[in-house]
Amino acid sequence: MTRHVVYTSLFLAMLLAQATGAGACSDASDPWLELAVAVQAGDDERFACLIKQVGVNAYDPSDLWENTPLHIAAVHDQPAMARQMIDAGAEVNRQNAAGKTPLRMAIDEGADDTAATLIFGDADLEVPDFEGRTMLFWAVARDNASIARLLVEHGANRAQIFNVNGRDETISSYARRRGNREIILLFTE
Repeated sequence: MTRHVVYTSLFLAMLLAQATGAGACSDASDPWLELAVAVQAGDDERFACLIKQVGVNAYDPSDLWENTPLHIAAVHDQPAMARQMIDAGAEVNRQNAAGKTPLRMAIDEGADDTAATLIFGDADLEVPDFEGRTMLFWAVARDNASIARLLVEHGANRAQIFNVNGRDETISSYARRRGNREIILLFTE
């Protein structure tokens, strides 16, 4: 084998290792894009490398919604990654530009495992959105009985009042209107 072929083979091996996340942790040219891809793919090794580069509480300056890595993990239901970030000091209640916390995003996406991880990670269950609706409201609105139950078990306010079209309503009356029997039981226990 010629020296040129050996060097070319080594160069290709390095590129392949870098593309698959193998080998040394190197700086990414677009760490936020690569982080999003790693989270979506569940690539723990590449995620661990990239989170060191971007930080657990930063957000992509090109992201209109200012989502942190914890928001990204919530959207893609990656509870292990969420737990790692919480353990590393991620601000579990940080709101993005739309006023959504990672827990709210997990509830919206039906990412139950990550929602549970955030609840057990001391997420604030009573962070209201712009209309005063809390996490329990959104679990009821999504007919997610398991997360609604977990929220209630962790102290979510079942008597909370929110405002819709200038009219006050309780979460329990909203649940009754929606008709999900399992959720309605949460308000009668």
